[in-house]
Amino acid sequence: MSADAATASRLPRQIGKYKVLGRLGEGATSEVFHARDEFRGRDVAIKCLRVPARAQGSEGDSNSDGHYFKRFFAAEADLVGRLEHPNVVQIFDAVPDPELPYLVMEYVPGTTLKKFCRPDSLLSLEQVVEVGFKCAMALGYVSRQGLIHRDVKPANVLAVMDRDTVVDVKITDFGSVLQLDAERTAVHRVGSLAYISPEQLDGAQIDARADMYSLAAVLYHLIAGRPPFEGPTQAALMHQVFNEAPAALPTLRAGVPDSLDRCPNTPVGTPVDSNGCPPTPAAHDTDGDGVIDPQDRCPNTPAGSRVDQFGCLILFEERAPAPPGADGGE
Repeated sequence: MSADAATASRLPRQIGKYKVLGRLGEGATSEVFHARDEFRGRDVAIKCLRVPARAQGSEGDSNSDGHYFKRFFAAEADLVGRLEHPNVVQIFDAVPDPELPYLVMEYVPGTTLKKFCRPDSLLSLEQVVEVGFKCAMALGYVSRQGLIHRDVKPANVLAVMDRDTVVDVKITDFGSVLQLDAERTAVHRVGSLAYISPEQLDGAQIDARADMYSLAAVLYHLIAGRPPFEGPTQAALMHQVFNEAPAALPTLRAGVPDSLDRCPNTPVGTPVDSNGCPPTPAAHDTDGDGVIDPQDRCPNTPAGSRVDQFGCLILFEERAPAPPGADGGE
């Protein structure tokens, strides 16, 4: 029997009311299938939680692996119908089946950004900028919903392709999401070490800047073909995250302008304080209104730049459409 035939033979024919068409991927905690929702006439992605037998802890056992698996499922289940953004994968339904709990999500044909992290498969710099813009918009939206993704990495950004060109991206996998207004105790120190922010790694309180740090690390990887930090052990990698700055991008890839180097390198290379938190730059009352507000600039930022309520430079900004006639037309 061929490998393809063997793989097909292991596919479930049906998951709930959904006809399975193929397998999209699998990991330590889940399998993702391509399926068909005949009732709504659309393809969907079904993420099935896969809990190993050894992880089947009792309901009250907060130290069992099974407890954490269930928490990750519950985190995504809470987001059913809540996320509607062109660059965020929608979650349509969550089925807490006792034997095979699963999520029903938007199906996105294509691949993930992980494919473009290899030195021989890098995207053009123009495409990297567009990917960064769309991901920043998506994470800004997620933040406004009171959520922090906490696991932004290339494998969690889906890429829609037109031949060899990335034409769209969608952030997925909210199993590690932190809901700022939730009463449920969050699981700490989740994320992928190559992209995780120092304050998140240290177990400190985090905000939207943690996701922006991770996005900056992803953009660095897409540009350079290697992550900002690499080490032979976890301890060595953690030491670099806390204490070192990544190599300048122009030294790793020809044609990277200084302006693009500053974008991912600034948050990734930001030093951290004794609590593992990046210091917030002190804003100045540059507009002379007597109030320190988002209109004021941080020191050392370009004239005309805007900062958010945290004092952080706004790289990408959503703007409301101009009212009719504002451009001089009808």
